[in-house]
Amino acid sequence: MTINLTDGDGLITCLNIPPGAGWKTSKGPKWTFKDNKSGSLADPTVGEMLNIQFNSKKGVFTVKANVKKAELMDPDAGDISTSIMIGGDGFLNMQAWQPKAKGKQLVTP
Repeated sequence: MTINLTDGDGLITCLNIPPGAGWKTSKGPKWTFKDNKSGSLADPTVGEMLNIQFNSKKGVFTVKANVKKAELMDPDAGDISTSIMIGGDGFLNMQAWQPKAKGKQLVTP
């Protein structure tokens, strides 16, 4: 699984989450991946965490990514887009994500 965050300045961060080791499964079903900060996913100073949960009533998956300590070059560079690749399938979210709290959080207006 690969998750990219981009803004008007280009790529903010790219998470390459490998299959297998590092993933935990819990009821729901829910899968969680947490970076061990070894640098195996990219920058060892950036902390990544990913949760995927399946809602069987609605038949949908919810994907939540948490990226800590990634630097925005310009917090005012415009909307942030998210793309997710799972295997050969790609998904693009063009919602108007906006940075707030001096670039420490992303919100939709």
